Amino acid sequence: MRVTFTFLFSLLVLTSMNAQINSASAFPADFNVTSPASAVGTYDYGTQTTNEDAPDEWGPRLNEDLSGEIVWAYTDTDSLGCTAIVSPDVTGKFALIRRGVCGFSEKAYWAQEAGATACIIVNHFDDPAQDGNTLVGMLGIDSAQLITIPAIFISRNTGEIIDAALSAGETVNATFDVKSFYDPVSSYSYHTPITELEEGFNQFRINYVNPSETDAVDVAVEAVITAPGGSTETLVGSSNVAPLSDSVIILEGTYIPTELGTYTVNWTNDQSEESISSGFAVTEYTYAVDNGDLSTSVGPSDEQFAEANFVYEVGGIALIGTEGAIATHASFGISNASEIITDDPDEGIINIFLYDGDANNDNTIDFAATGASFADLTPVALGSYT
Repeated sequence: MRVTFTFLFSLLVLTSMNAQINSASAFPADFNVTSPASAVGTYDYGTQTTNEDAPDEWGPRLNEDLSGEIVWAYTDTDSLGCTAIVSPDVTGKFALIRRGVCGFSEKAYWAQEAGATACIIVNHFDDPAQDGNTLVGMLGIDSAQLITIPAIFISRNTGEIIDAALSAGETVNATFDVKSFYDPVSSYSYHTPITELEEGFNQFRINYVNPSETDAVDVAVEAVITAPGGSTETLVGSSNVAPLSDSVIILEGTYIPTELGTYTVNWTNDQSEESISSGFAVTEYTYAVDNGDLSTSVGPSDEQFAEANFVYEVGGIALIGTEGAIATHASFGISNASEIITDDPDEGIINIFLYDGDANNDNTIDFAATGASFADLTPVALGSYT
């Protein structure tokens, strides 16, 4: 039987997404499980939010790190957190509560009443339209205006990782890691062929959030670039950032690499002791994203992949000028190649589609207003790889 793995490459706009706690906070925050080793990681989450039906902001705007031990929180009957929490003692801890029966803010209220410093609500298995990675924003209804602790919503996959460690008797510790200096960008592609380097290839930029509630600050940023051979070059940039505002600081000038290999960039600012390292690679002929890391859980689950008839939809954007361009190569990575490669040339065929994302040339990606779909785009080329 011939099995075809189809990879779809299109002109998609890929933007960096940073969650924050609550949704009105200016500060991005990572949810990091810091121990035990079996659960360590940075996990996506939903947070306290609003909409037109529940417009009142609820929960704190977290602006500093918060750490604690994660423990299941139980009422007299269950871990749904819809009545008073009686065991264990959650004082100073992150209370882990299941979704269901009552609203998110009511669960956070009972966690707060029991002394918890944060509430983590884990998704259930009841909705067949949701999968193990589903996340939602949490509206505040009952007792919402009484909430003073942060609350997040985690997927059931994340919940199972944490629960497995707790069930094994291990202590699970976590941190809400709040950032004011984040998302450094030093190249549009982590790997770029040396033949493609030109003026404008790099636009070094980084985000800075002013933590002051009252005063604007003049922020100076420095990026020290170290080439594979050891030579260094420094770029600088500055911005006046309003109170509790997030500013993208673009550094002055450009940097054109001249060597093959990996470049490192060390970022600092004059308002804090925070420093960040980033980097990029210059290759002979290949592009790559995600820092070349194929181990992260990007895209559909194995089950979804199979249900979709082995179609893996992922897009990479190429922005070209008015004179057009000719696409000659497409690159892709397979993290589990040893599991799917066979000696039969009729199996393991990888088809790669190229789409024109703006076929009508109106400078807008051709996605429908109701949602992005590859069906909205115009296919222009097909390549196959065995």
